[in-house]
Amino acid sequence: MSANQKFIMQLRRDLDHEIRQIKADYFALREGNPFVLWFAEARITGERGRAMEGIVGQPGDMGVDALYVDEGLKIIHAVQGKKHDNLNANDSSDLLKFARDATNLWRPRFDQLLRSMETKPGIQARKRLLEAHSKLHGNSNPAFRLKMYFATTGRITPTKEKEARRIAKAAGDTELEVVAGHEIPLLFHEWQIGTCPALP
Repeated sequence: MSANQKFIMQLRRDLDHEIRQIKADYFALREGNPFVLWFAEARITGERGRAMEGIVGQPGDMGVDALYVDEGLKIIHAVQGKKHDNLNANDSSDLLKFARDATNLWRPRFDQLLRSMETKPGIQARKRLLEAHSKLHGNSNPAFRLKMYFATTGRITPTKEKEARRIAKAAGDTELEVVAGHEIPLLFHEWQIGTCPALP
């Protein structure tokens, strides 16, 4: 095993420890959301309290585990996170579904779509989704844009990632960022040493 592989393995262990600590500190979070909380803090908000405010992951959330509104930069940040014990897990199908579901935020009759869903969103998820939709369809100048993040410790097939980016871009002013595999522990390392500024 190379020194780099050992380094990555240690980072994975350190990340697991951090996720366990988040679970202990925020015991009401649903399974999977502690990882989303850490990712949002590291990549978007820069602060754990602000990251916690955006967590919406619950039944009927359309695959959006967290939503953040940046009024200054006019960006809606939408996050889906997947953390696996099996590092060979392939999340390509979930990525494609996330791209399709999240871009529904550009649909004019979004409220009607929410009402027609078999698994209807909870009160908090519905409120956050409608707020994001309202911002994207508002009259602000400059207009709001949508930035989607798919974060997974598993793998993504390159052709499927390319397809997901195409789906996301076609719906409106949307950017899709995929952080997968070894990129997750490397992001964790940047966050650990304080060189991971939150970016738009």
